[in-house]
Amino acid sequence: MAACCVTEEEGGIFDKQIVIIGAGISGIACGYHLKELGFQNVQILEARCRVGGRIFGIDVGSKYIELGAQWIHGEKDNIIYEIAESNGLVNTEIYNYLDAIRSFSNFSSDERKALRMLFDFLEEKVNNYSNDDESKSFLDIVEGQFQNFLSQYSPCHSIVLDRLNKGFEWYCKFLTEVNGCHDLATLSLQLLNMFKECEGNQTVEVKDGISSLLSVFLEAIPPNWILKNKIVTKVDWSDFTEPSNECKISVSNSRKNRNIKVICNDEETFLADHVVITISLGCLKTLSQSLFVPNLSETKKKAIRCLGFGTINKVYLEFKEVFWEANAVYNILWEKEFDGLLEQNSDKPNIHWLKFVDRIAYTPNHPNLLCVWVTGDGAVQMELLDELEVRDNCMKLLQLLLKKKLPKPTKILRSTWMSNTFFQGSYSYLSVDCEKENIFPHNLAEPEYASSPCSKHPVLLFAGEATHDHFFSTVHGAYETGVREAERIFHHYSEEEVHSLLRTTK
Repeated sequence: MAACCVTEEEGGIFDKQIVIIGAGISGIACGYHLKELGFQNVQILEARCRVGGRIFGIDVGSKYIELGAQWIHGEKDNIIYEIAESNGLVNTEIYNYLDAIRSFSNFSSDERKALRMLFDFLEEKVNNYSNDDESKSFLDIVEGQFQNFLSQYSPCHSIVLDRLNKGFEWYCKFLTEVNGCHDLATLSLQLLNMFKECEGNQTVEVKDGISSLLSVFLEAIPPNWILKNKIVTKVDWSDFTEPSNECKISVSNSRKNRNIKVICNDEETFLADHVVITISLGCLKTLSQSLFVPNLSETKKKAIRCLGFGTINKVYLEFKEVFWEANAVYNILWEKEFDGLLEQNSDKPNIHWLKFVDRIAYTPNHPNLLCVWVTGDGAVQMELLDELEVRDNCMKLLQLLLKKKLPKPTKILRSTWMSNTFFQGSYSYLSVDCEKENIFPHNLAEPEYASSPCSKHPVLLFAGEATHDHFFSTVHGAYETGVREAERIFHHYSEEEVHSLLRTTK
């Protein structure tokens, strides 16, 4: 890419001060691309002691587990897949995780056949839904399709019919996990098809975890650009909200002494010409009113309020003895006998989070670990319990499921995305409020501009998976938005040079 030809009295555009808040994949992508473009004065402020954000892999023995993002979703036109493949990081030997989910291996052959047919039928209907009835809710549509399936399939055996009913309940939990919503009532039906799925395997594994991908970018970013344990408490952009009295021909003079002040909890202040905000939508929902001075525009506040942000959690249990088959996935179809577990513990209402368990499954690359996937409100409830209680709850459910005595786990590890101050959820979705208010991710992505009449200076820029119109909730979506904002800053100065020259010829 050719270098920008804009020159300024104080050193050129590449000396512009740029602060990126957050060192998740979007913040790292933005810094990486700014470096590629030639910018030299960049700071990435990370509140935690580690980089990666919701990419969070940790070592367990000689292997790794993912507490956050686990897969590359799709292969074609997926920038993260392209980067992983070109660096030899794609694990081509791993078993296809979706195939394992579809196997319904813990059921009889007749039940498996019926459940696979149901899963494939509902997946086809959901993925190819057309907006032909705006009066119905998402749950109404899925329930209607389930009834259509029953009328076509006509199961003659009552046991199979019972399995299908429970299979439908499971599928609703599966949809909640896939979409990252609290429940299907909050998920917009009309906007569902805005999400675009990249072709190919939706559960591509990365050697040594997605976290290993970060090193590809970190090796190119100057180490002094990233500052950890920097909790931003205020972004003061008031200098840019005061209209200039007149247009200035000189680009540098027009913004003399105009800075954004990024203030941290240790009182250190960073001055910037542009600030790229990559913190999670969950944090924006709770912090934006106090974080920005002055506050954000009404459209921006509406986007933060309307876009959905749910929680999915994982609980890992490690065992000395492996009592499950390789690639085993136990989809949890909630049986009547499981209700007895809740009744026995009626004095412990928090045990009800188990009803939100989607599956208990093998852990890729770690043969001694089972992973319990928890969706919706249950994921939030689980975080309120101590680890021993969570472990015991999981084991009670697993023993009922497998109908045999099991060894005690030697270790428990779990994610707690909702209660984590720096995330407050897992990933975004388009809610029914988005539909009502005509709000989309690009409303969150639109920068806050300076109010000068002479130029449209992007002061606050927004990146992160929730700002991508089609790849929200994905790592590749988050990455693309970081690149987008780096490009936006670069092209802003290219365009401003042209505007400045035009003004001088008038």
